[in-house]
Amino acid sequence: MLGSAVITALQKEFDPYGMVRSDDRRSHYFQCDITQRSETIKHIERVNPQAVIHCAAMTDVDACEHDRQRALQVNFEGTKNVVDGSRHVNALMIYISTDFVFNGESREAYRESSIPHPINVYGESKLMGEFYVRDQSTKHLILRTSWLFGENGNNFMVKVLERAKRGEKLFIVHDQVGTPTYASDLAGAIKHVLTYNQDGDKKEGLNAVYHATNRGTASRYDIAKTLLKMCDLTQVEIQPIDSTELTNLAKRPQNSALNNSRFEQTFRLAFRSWQEALQEYVIRLGYKHAKTFHNT
Repeated sequence: MLGSAVITALQKEFDPYGMVRSDDRRSHYFQCDITQRSETIKHIERVNPQAVIHCAAMTDVDACEHDRQRALQVNFEGTKNVVDGSRHVNALMIYISTDFVFNGESREAYRESSIPHPINVYGESKLMGEFYVRDQSTKHLILRTSWLFGENGNNFMVKVLERAKRGEKLFIVHDQVGTPTYASDLAGAIKHVLTYNQDGDKKEGLNAVYHATNRGTASRYDIAKTLLKMCDLTQVEIQPIDSTELTNLAKRPQNSALNNSRFEQTFRLAFRSWQEALQEYVIRLGYKHAKTFHNT
């Protein structure tokens, strides 16, 4: 989902190459498994890029909990391989991390200075990747994001719409809060960072952690209600439930909202609200007459 959005965002002004697990016959795409060290480094050295944007991860939170070894293999060992390959060619390393590095006990949106304390294997494996990037990459950015949605991938929005169109009653968690983020907006922010640092003498903002998200926070229930309203599906019955009623294998943070002010101030880029981003997303899905959301 994010990788596709990044390629789309970069292709007009840059020369992006994609590394994907499956066979892809499109030009500028390589089949590569990042857990295979020599293969990963070989492909990075072959392209010799100025920047490597590491979007690949095992993101199924419950699957990570079920198979910790695989999660660490992909999210930590795979990241080590990408970092080492990037260092070999002196490329800027951009590592996409997650809000799940936090335990969710904060009453406010997390800042970069907040102490990470993951409560599940997914968050643990991504934080281990952060540590390796920070310690081993001489030129890097770590971008934490939250609750991604977008085209070319399964996500919460797709699941809600599929069930709503089948006329199912929706039971949605109301006591977990995050920062919904449109993959296309995050990809645009990455493009902005690359453009901002094209000058060889300009190193502003490098070697640091940033939170890169749309503006605003919401619960899953808030998002679902807004989504149904935008798509004129308000006849669908929706009921809030507590997270304790779910049977997820992995624990989720109660509050994983991220404060993105440091990113906006450093790179002089203002993100739009998650509601505005969601409206564009549903229009792209085919809801051409999506109702305008007035953020009050």
